Amino acid sequence: QAPLVASNDYIWAYWGKDGQSRPPYTTNGAAWTNGCVAVWHMGQTNAVDSTTNLNNGAATGNTNAAGVIGTAQGFDGNSWLRFPTSTNFDSITSGVTIAAWVYLRTVGNYPMVFTRAVDRLEIRFENNSRQLKLESPDSVQADAADALVLSRWYHIAATFDDASNLQRLLINGRVVKVNAAAGSTMNHS
Repeated sequence: QAPLVASNDYIWAYWGKDGQSRPPYTTNGAAWTNGCVAVWHMGQTNAVDSTTNLNNGAATGNTNAAGVIGTAQGFDGNSWLRFPTSTNFDSITSGVTIAAWVYLRTVGNYPMVFTRAVDRLEIRFENNSRQLKLESPDSVQADAADALVLSRWYHIAATFDDASNLQRLLINGRVVKVNAAAGSTMNHS
């Protein structure tokens, strides 16, 4: 979280700068408040949650890889991170944003970015395609014109706003698709 700054103020960020120690908020969760349920930086094989909720993931087959900033995780279609069932996730009732940096090396059998089976909620690529898809009870898929180029980093996000019943799919901060949902996206029954 960045504070409100005046036009002549500056914010300096140091990622991995030699001789700089990490401030406490990078490990104690203080930077991620106001409704953040989980934040995974993917700098370690088992994804450690940076919030105070401790929704840590357990690795299966993933490997360290070069990321946009520091280390990322590499997945080959037979690897994943599994996160525990958590009441933190069940408390999401009015909307959610799921975001990730992705680097698609090849197309394949429905490459998955995120899935939550209880809600039938997935962010994935269409089968043998570079088209991003938000799979939910009311699915939305990016158009072919928005297909990702292989071997390039992209910031992807999906937002669910239950107040307006809108689902949005974003690539690099640009809304590429909006879909009206028939009901609540976060269905916990």
